[in-house]
Amino acid sequence: MNYNNFMSNGSYGLECIIDLHNCDKNTLTVNSLQEFVKQLLEVANMEAYGPIRVWEDHESQEPHIQGNAVFQWITTSHIMVYALTLTNLVMINLFSCKDFNVDDVLKLSKNYFKSEKESLTRVDRGCRIIEKEK
Repeated sequence: MNYNNFMSNGSYGLECIIDLHNCDKNTLTVNSLQEFVKQLLEVANMEAYGPIRVWEDHESQEPHIQGNAVFQWITTSHIMVYALTLTNLVMINLFSCKDFNVDDVLKLSKNYFKSEKESLTRVDRGCRIIEKEK
């Protein structure tokens, strides 16, 4: 199957990986993470599929991973947000087979979590398949 034209750059999907450092600790709660996902859906023009799933870990044997996480299926893939409360680190993954504006997602994320430092990785998934001529 040739899927070179699914997205404007010839990839099958786009993954946006964001790390936000020294975030406002008040934004790391489950309720805050759920609100962020709702805003992210709007900014990225995505449609939720089913309810947001919540994970809380405040008693882990590994204290550096204690925190909250939310997961949201979207009609074109998923959103995952981890908030580590000991380090005030937020890690976001948005993968979609529908194109979205990575800069808008980063801007929302930085502003929402009031981070002091950010890193963004963009991964074009399933990039062009070059078909051999017969």
